[in-house]
Amino acid sequence: MKIVVLQIAMVFLFFGWSIPEKAVVCETNYVVEVLHPGIDMVETVDKTLVRSTCSLIEPAEFYMDVESVVCGDLQCRIDIIRIYWDELGFYKRIKLPNGVELEKAEGASFSQVDYKKMDSILSDRNSSLKDVQKYEVTGSETSEGVDALAGATIALDTKSYVKGAVWTCYTLWHWVNGNITTTIRDITGESMTLNALVNDLQENSMTKKKFALEQLIRLNFHESKVTNAVLQLKFQENLKLQKLIIDYIEQLPSVDYFEAIECLLKGENEKISVLALQSLLNTSKEPSEDFLNTLSKQLVSSNSFQQIDLFIRILEIKELVSPSINKHMLTILMQSDFILARRVYWFLSKQELSKQNKNQLQFFYNNNSEKL
Repeated sequence: MKIVVLQIAMVFLFFGWSIPEKAVVCETNYVVEVLHPGIDMVETVDKTLVRSTCSLIEPAEFYMDVESVVCGDLQCRIDIIRIYWDELGFYKRIKLPNGVELEKAEGASFSQVDYKKMDSILSDRNSSLKDVQKYEVTGSETSEGVDALAGATIALDTKSYVKGAVWTCYTLWHWVNGNITTTIRDITGESMTLNALVNDLQENSMTKKKFALEQLIRLNFHESKVTNAVLQLKFQENLKLQKLIIDYIEQLPSVDYFEAIECLLKGENEKISVLALQSLLNTSKEPSEDFLNTLSKQLVSSNSFQQIDLFIRILEIKELVSPSINKHMLTILMQSDFILARRVYWFLSKQELSKQNKNQLQFFYNNNSEKL
């Protein structure tokens, strides 16, 4: 997304907000491209996003002024309201101009209960509004006159909208939770030092860990202290974080990448070990024979079907086998997990083996031929 910084000092005059006599020097403006499905599914609109560092005790926050509804005719009233996000792009609140209230069907104003529900809706990034198309909400672009559900055209959880204001909820939810959240995170990331991002990796907050790792990937920071800090996260069980770890190490140079893969596989974390092997399966980087020998010795002790199956697929696709690897794999035939042993047997049956190894394979076959 293209972002243009307009100015550091800002004077704001708009729709009933108070006007300071002096420029606000603690705010920065950015012209950003926002995609809103209520306007267009492909074309973006330009909006002004403001980063405010005016508070002496609170972190930076962002705000943007948007239309309360996107309307194709002149029947619905459009108000300009202000949306606030925190520095990581999470919704904080909306602010209305003086004397303005959001409206429901038949011109009724929102109640305090409605505003509270709207806050809850806008805070829910997984709302069913996420995958709803514009035409499903109103049936047509001009049916917003009363801003209500047009018959049974859509299946929405009642928690996802304020009764009589579904189109307003749809419009505001997509302003709040669209691609603007990524823009905010990127602006915040660019304002932080490398040390600050590494420190966020070590925070207890999973949200901050994910944010820091996401930005380290985007900014291509591959210093050893960063890589070491990322690999310290290998014991975390959060799947999103684990996938980000893999995304990070896939950007590393080959030598560092293979060292990182080996480190992840030593963590005894089944989920991230599987992700690491899937990465190894799909990478264009070429592993050395020594690396695969070490890996095979390490994996046979895991007794994990998924890990060993992935490792065999890596060997088959990359056509990299050796007597040492075959020797390690043969030890699996003596384990109690027959499903795993059978997978290894069929792999080894296609390899060139020493006479001793062939005898071991034949012994396994003689004892299990009926089950193979």
